[in-house]
Amino acid sequence: MTNMNKFRSLFVIFTLALVTFSCAKKIPYSKEIENKYGITEKNLGQLQFYLVNDIILVSDESSNNNSTDLDEDGHIIVKEELNTDRILIKSGTRGIFEKKMDGNKIAISFEAGDGRNLTFGASTVRGRYIIQALEWKPDGSGVVEYANRKYKLSRNSSGAYITVKLRKTKQLNNSSRIAKGRKV
Repeated sequence: MTNMNKFRSLFVIFTLALVTFSCAKKIPYSKEIENKYGITEKNLGQLQFYLVNDIILVSDESSNNNSTDLDEDGHIIVKEELNTDRILIKSGTRGIFEKKMDGNKIAISFEAGDGRNLTFGASTVRGRYIIQALEWKPDGSGVVEYANRKYKLSRNSSGAYITVKLRKTKQLNNSSRIAKGRKV
């Protein structure tokens, strides 16, 4: 085999490998993606979702435990205890589909456990599925239900949305040969 034939063989193999294998890129999940690729409720359970922007949840139900004692010098001692629960779901965290809800909304779970999911719905601005709250406050924060408790959603978390990976593959079947020519 000549050097030229080796080069051609390597070139064809390299071209086929390059065209066949492609990288997946993350795209915002939207109603348009759902319609374009025919994603059904059954398919949603097979999709891997990824969070964009951190979500910070702080328990809205804080309990105050106050007690009063007297010390040996006759001073009043007031003990205050405040219990809060803070949950951070970092950008890039993987999530799975839990259930479809009314009005183009879906529940996505980022950790195992009963009720540990957040609602995302199609926005009217860009169509991407963004975090949904039970109620939005004037300061931009919201109230969500998570793990069967009410949590305050930080205002910085209000722009969080979900993405999916899209991989486009193209297969190119190419053959080449060299005509040897003809003699009279």
